[in-house]
Amino acid sequence: MMKLVWIAGLAVVLFAQDTLPSDYYAMKKIAYGYFDHGKSDRAIQYVQKYLAKYPQSDRAKNLLAHFYYWSGKKAAAKKLLEEVVKESDLKEAKKLLAHLGGGKRDDTIDEDIAFLARYVQSHPADIESRKYLLNYYLSVNARDKARAIAAEIFSIDPDEIETIKQLQEAGVEIPVPDNAVDSDATAIYTAFLEKFYIEKRWYRFLNFYKALEHRGVTLPEKVHRQALETALLLKRYRYAKKILLLHTRSDDAMLATLRSLVDRKLAKAG
Repeated sequence: MMKLVWIAGLAVVLFAQDTLPSDYYAMKKIAYGYFDHGKSDRAIQYVQKYLAKYPQSDRAKNLLAHFYYWSGKKAAAKKLLEEVVKESDLKEAKKLLAHLGGGKRDDTIDEDIAFLARYVQSHPADIESRKYLLNYYLSVNARDKARAIAAEIFSIDPDEIETIKQLQEAGVEIPVPDNAVDSDATAIYTAFLEKFYIEKRWYRFLNFYKALEHRGVTLPEKVHRQALETALLLKRYRYAKKILLLHTRSDDAMLATLRSLVDRKLAKAG
């Protein structure tokens, strides 16, 4: 079992309290930083805090509604969007409200999705457009399309943690490479990883681990724990988040502490 001494040192790090900028776009950047790193509840709370101070901000209400929607809270999103469209002419709010069955139907929604689906095929590196498509496919329960577009996202960024989290929450199988690796080869790979770990060759260990993971090689739980420790030692918090999402148990109290630590590190960096 992984030793806990280093965890205790990390857990006592002090974090500055969240600042609340008056500028909407500055606030939006921070809120998206939380959301994109898997802290959807934190993002929602941050926008709510902003609205408590600036209750007339229709853009902030629209942002909060979208966070609600992407988090599966469609009723809350619809209620807030209805308030927004009464007070403003925000196109984004009107489109999402129409999709949720409220307000006047905007036939351009389906056209926009169809256009975006064509667009990404000629833009192989555009991850943000693919993430928008993924949100839409998950919202209408188009699971096969969601999995296909997620596979494209992972081909661009194999460590895209928000996509991993979205698929897990929606109960959609996370696509992995089709490469089959026999048990003898896995045993050899595991032995190499153990050697690098014992010798404290952290960069070599993590690079080899990532290469095996991207090939879809099934590794023992012990190796995933070692990879998590290594990622934290190297301050690769984004990759540590991915390991926590994919390869650890949610009911492990010690890992819950680490999840909180990693999330706060990522939010601070974002």
